[in-house]
This record gives sequence, structure tokens and C-alpha cells, in this order.
Amino acid sequence: ALEALKDAGLVKSIGVSNFNRRQLELILNKPSLKYKPAVNQIECHPYFTQPKFKEFCDSHGIVIVGYSPLGTCRDSLWVNVKIPSLLDDPVLNSVAAKYKKTSAQVALRFQLQRNIVIIPKSFNPEHINQNFEIFDFSLTSEEMKMISALNRNERYVELLM
Repeated sequence: ALEALKDAGLVKSIGVSNFNRRQLELILNKPSLKYKPAVNQIECHPYFTQPKFKEFCDSHGIVIVGYSPLGTCRDSLWVNVKIPSLLDDPVLNSVAAKYKKTSAQVALRFQLQRNIVIIPKSFNPEHINQNFEIFDFSLTSEEMKMISALNRNERYVELLM
């Protein structure tokens, strides 16, 4: 159905959300596949970096769109609150202090430098503006390694499937 929309020029690209490697492989190996997914929207932040999955997506030209790049609110109805708040992380805050930025800005910059499209969510106008103020600094390779080492392979968003 989506391929027909692309053929008709009604959509430019086709994307998926929360697909894992096996699900993507099923699509990519489909003999009648006309268009592979351009993006896969998944949870991605310094505590859940998914490096092997990112490598797989990169190798197939699938862009990762990361939701919850700043962690999430602490609503125990749908969030794993056992994981500490990302924005309170000492490493992120230490790097933030160096650049006179917030831990949120460092977390967003980290994802950009990994070539991950990010979707930060905020209703606070000040935070929304801060989310755009991430293009005037770059993290060093050492800082990227330090933040990558924060990976816990844990999701904030609990998918109830």
C-alpha cells in the first residue's frame, strides 16, 4: 500500500517505527520489494545507543530517527523509572559545564555527531530554544567515547507487546 503511494508521487519516502533487525531483514529480503525503508524511528539516547543496530541500519542506508533522545518524563505508567534520569548523569553534566551548555544539549549533540536524527520533545519554550542551540560546539572524540560508554542497553520507554 505504501509503495503504491510512492509510485503515485503522494509520498517521498517510506519509513518504519520500532522495527528490530529481524523485522527489517524480512522487508529488505522481500523479493518484490520496490522501496526499502528510508528511516526507522526508534528509542535512542546515551543510555540506549544501539551501536550494532545502528551499524546494520547504516549498512542498508536506513536513517535512524531517535525518539526520547533526552530520556523521558518519569511517568511510571509507561517509563522504566529504575533507570536514572539521563539529564542528571555526571558525565553529561561535566561535559556540559565545559561548553557552558546543558546536559540536554550535550545529549542532543552526541546523537547528531552519530548521524542520528533526533526528536526532542518539550512544551517549555526555553527548552525548545535550547534544543536548537547545539550547532555552536562539537564534542571531541574522547567526549564521544565517554558518552558512548554510558550505554546501559536499557530502554526508558516500555513497549508493551
